[in-house]
Amino acid sequence: MLKNKIRRFSTYRIAEHWIYMTTFIVLAVTGLSQKFHSLDISLWLIFHLGGIDYVRLINRYAGMVFLVVTALHIITGIVCIAAKKWPPSMVINKKDFSDAIHNIRYYLGVETQPAICDRYSYKQKFEYWGVIISAVLMIMTGIILWLPTFLTRFLPGEIEDDGQGFDVKTLFQQTVHARKDFRGLGLLGMKERASLIGGNLDIHSVPGCGTMVSLKVPLKTEEREDV
Repeated sequence: MLKNKIRRFSTYRIAEHWIYMTTFIVLAVTGLSQKFHSLDISLWLIFHLGGIDYVRLINRYAGMVFLVVTALHIITGIVCIAAKKWPPSMVINKKDFSDAIHNIRYYLGVETQPAICDRYSYKQKFEYWGVIISAVLMIMTGIILWLPTFLTRFLPGEIEDDGQGFDVKTLFQQTVHARKDFRGLGLLGMKERASLIGGNLDIHSVPGCGTMVSLKVPLKTEEREDV
């Protein structure tokens, strides 16, 4: 005999899950093949998808679908919970932490039975919010990579490496003491040139941990006449 089954998701939610999984796989495959383009498997994939331009196009279209589905999911949840049509069953509450602690005690043999969770357990809730936060981060970083020129009007640009690094203060002191007129010398010259156009160059480095260079420059500068 067939046992009674409880359906937890509607057809729309099931379709939403499939779209999420499909677009995530497409984004991962096309994104990683561009990131590690020198690998044989990446070259094979790029070739069979019609070239790098088609790979980028597929990645962007998949990203747009991923963005729309994520936005609809978040907006629908907020609206329905605010209108009290849905119970906030995926919101993490105090009981979830109590259930987690209870289960840890159960695994250690302190408790005699596992915690009795709500409709969705704390594990499912933590996993859900991990997916949502990861999706938002993927969308934000994808938009930055897609529209770098536009977004640098509002966000600073940075260059980072994982080299040997150095002590910035010590290097600047050595450079200044080595030559009084240090115009055009290495990093000091870069900082000076940035200041000449009204910008600012920040250098962060730690020995053994690499270097990060951040440059901020205004889009427009006032015209000045030499007197």
